[in-house]
Amino acid sequence: MSGPPPGAARDGDDAEVVARSLEQPESFALLYDRYAADIHRYPPSRPCRAGRSPTIW
Repeated sequence: MSGPPPGAARDGDDAEVVARSLEQPESFALLYDRYAADIHRYPPSRPCRAGRSPTIW
């Protein structure tokens, strides 16, 4: 993963965002925005086993 974007420090580290999201669920969107591209890129980058689709969704 490439890690959090440069502006992420002002929003808090991942643990702080998760803790805050317990009271403010909309703040969890910060984590989605930070890591969505990395997560969506992961399955296609994995080698495919014989006869299986490389995507898991």
